[in-house]
Amino acid sequence: RAVLKNAIALHKEHRQLIHHGELVRLESNDNEVAFAVLNDDKSLGLYSYNLLSESLRYAPDKFYFHGINPDKMYKLSVIWPTKVKEYSTSILSTVNGQTFSGEALINFGMQLPILDPQSSLVFKLEQVK
Repeated sequence: RAVLKNAIALHKEHRQLIHHGELVRLESNDNEVAFAVLNDDKSLGLYSYNLLSESLRYAPDKFYFHGINPDKMYKLSVIWPTKVKEYSTSILSTVNGQTFSGEALINFGMQLPILDPQSSLVFKLEQVK
């Protein structure tokens, strides 16, 4: 019940962006789906990574934040789920709330954690002024 309540609150908070933002389909393979929704000036974006089935690789791919301005700085936040279930400690807790250049997020990305199948991550990027 708490998970559903959190999901509804997340949607309400970002309703305008979700319904009116620009959809960016990100590169993904057969066992995952990734996309983003960005506002007009690319100062705010929600990025979604969805793992459909277990990966055959030892470690997941990197996640690249395409669509943002490479010349700006962005605060990266993990906004879903509120508590990530991981196989082992990952970079998520380290990067959450940190600021990165758009260029680094686009070109170097972020190593995804090893997740259970049918898991989702939602990241929020906010331009730092």
